[in-house]
Amino acid sequence: MDVIADTASVILLFKAELLLHFLQIYQVKITPGVYVEITGNDYPGAKDIKKLVHSQNNFNIEQLQQNSLTKEMLGKLSSLDLGEKETIMAYLNGTAQFILIDDRKGAKFCHKHQLPFINALLCPKILYFSGEISQKSYLEKLQVLQELGRYSQRVKTYVKNCKLNDLNFFMTNQS
Repeated sequence: MDVIADTASVILLFKAELLLHFLQIYQVKITPGVYVEITGNDYPGAKDIKKLVHSQNNFNIEQLQQNSLTKEMLGKLSSLDLGEKETIMAYLNGTAQFILIDDRKGAKFCHKHQLPFINALLCPKILYFSGEISQKSYLEKLQVLQELGRYSQRVKTYVKNCKLNDLNFFMTNQS
């Protein structure tokens, strides 16, 4: 199953040591802008993520096709930062089945326009439900992500109460 991810999500999954697990069950795509945001700075892990992009068959840079979006949609996307804008554009161009996004403005855009998305905080639960990680690891990684990310209490509560049924669309066995 293909997922298009933004900068913050990739970095959070990497820092929580979940990126490789996520790559075991998903084809993760990032846009050129996201790649530059991740690797163009001296962020912790930037060099490691760069190596992953160039060594993993299921972690790729997806080129954009801007011409297929309407001027109206491009206008709506203009308020977002480059990485989030490109991520959503790539999804709208048919690049992936869903979006992995942790930027608040980007997530609000997805919600408002009914685009299927998750954030990194849901990834441990999905990995657990998929059998990729143990329950103990799920709980530990969930705690790590809550500490790393800037999640509202509402988002944390949603993730805590999220059931397998709520995540079926995002599960690889559904593709």
